[in-house]
Amino acid sequence: AFLYEGNLPKEGLDDRCDLALKDFAVTNLSKLIQCQLNEIPLPEKNNSKKANGIIGFNPFGSILWPKENDSGIEIPVLFIGGTYDLITPLISEQFDLFLSTTSNRFNRFLIIEGASHFSPIRINDDNLKGFDSEDIFKINESYIGLNPKSVQNLSLKIIVEFLENIKSNKSIKIFKNQTEGNLDFHILDRKNLKEIIKY
Repeated sequence: AFLYEGNLPKEGLDDRCDLALKDFAVTNLSKLIQCQLNEIPLPEKNNSKKANGIIGFNPFGSILWPKENDSGIEIPVLFIGGTYDLITPLISEQFDLFLSTTSNRFNRFLIIEGASHFSPIRINDDNLKGFDSEDIFKINESYIGLNPKSVQNLSLKIIVEFLENIKSNKSIKIFKNQTEGNLDFHILDRKNLKEIIKY
């Protein structure tokens, strides 16, 4: 979505990848995917149909667009990430991508305490009628994070609110340290996110 709606990756991607992969840690596997982009021919840009917004679960792209406003994304974005995400970590990956967008009053970041990279994709065995669940993508419970069904329900609620608010030209309220059911979460904008990064 970012590649379609925004700018192509900033010049110097090879150098940034060389640096990122020299210091590669298994706590940000998205670096590998981002650095493979140089091997893929990108089609000509045709942005005749602009999206109304972008919703990203555990998004990544900090190597592609390393600075503020680099991505050129001007449409509203909603990011959803968890504090237990080791694949695309909040602070070193997702926050940077959020800040690469241009300032938009609709932009929000839902941070869910205890959610992992896999919380949004947890499969409920009750929904697998007719399928052998052994053949379905399985993740060890220790990697799922806390309360995956609650994470999914909260995410869905915020997504619907985000989309409805875009239609009615309103922004989602900013919340810090909120609790709903068994989840603690935050809904932040660009200004709040920058304050967190300072600490």
